[in-house]
Amino acid sequence: MTFTSHTVQANGITQHYYRSGGDKPPLLLLHGFTDDGSNWLPVAGALAADYDLIAPDARGHGQSARIADIGFSNEALAEDASGLIAALGLERPAVLGHSMGGFTAMILAARHPQQVGCLLLEDPPLSLPPTPEMEAARPEGMRQWMEHVRGLQSMALEDMIAGEQSRSPRWSRAELIPWAESKYRVDLTVFDSRAPRPQWQSLMAQIQCPVLLLYGNNSGALVDDAIAQEAAALWRSGQVVLIPQAGHCIRRDQPQAFLQAVQAFLRDHYAGA
Repeated sequence: MTFTSHTVQANGITQHYYRSGGDKPPLLLLHGFTDDGSNWLPVAGALAADYDLIAPDARGHGQSARIADIGFSNEALAEDASGLIAALGLERPAVLGHSMGGFTAMILAARHPQQVGCLLLEDPPLSLPPTPEMEAARPEGMRQWMEHVRGLQSMALEDMIAGEQSRSPRWSRAELIPWAESKYRVDLTVFDSRAPRPQWQSLMAQIQCPVLLLYGNNSGALVDDAIAQEAAALWRSGQVVLIPQAGHCIRRDQPQAFLQAVQAFLRDHYAGA
């Protein structure tokens, strides 16, 4: 499947996105922190026969606007997505988000319900409110994460791929290549600008469209059974799917199970399909 590369002015900034195109129901794909839209392309090919896929780079990521003059927050990311939907004339797309992109999708669906047909969340960062101790440790944790990515940016591509392959042996090379390339393109100032996320429970309770929550049970997964059950008690219409032997990046750890769950949910709950 061939994806074309585009830019558009939306929500007052330059947004870059990949698109499969065609006269099909739109499916917006929102990536995680330090990834970019290209990270969706390996799995997206299996969805392109049925959907017009749009995979933007978030601000500060990929080829979208740098954040020196525009800032960076979950709310801003959601407004970017809303602006992109409007600029491209998308009619109530399905929205699939991973990690940061999942939280962006939640804010989008809660605050702009008329723009979202259904919501699919791949291990979004849902957790209890941070304690004062956690908040105090947060800057150092972000600094260490930033230095890790800075180190990746200094590595040769094949060395970066080899290192991640040893940590994530289930990931295919098709997944590893865009993952590694996206690290060269992330604006490291996003680490300095991350504001605390809004409370996810209040957002989930506001969402009107059907929701699919995908989570794994391996180390690194952010959602566990208790959080999944709490989410299910809050939404109006939704489904929880546990993908065994998957961590935070479900589609990379268990691509077939991920696609089966996504395709089944879209067939049953996306009016645009």
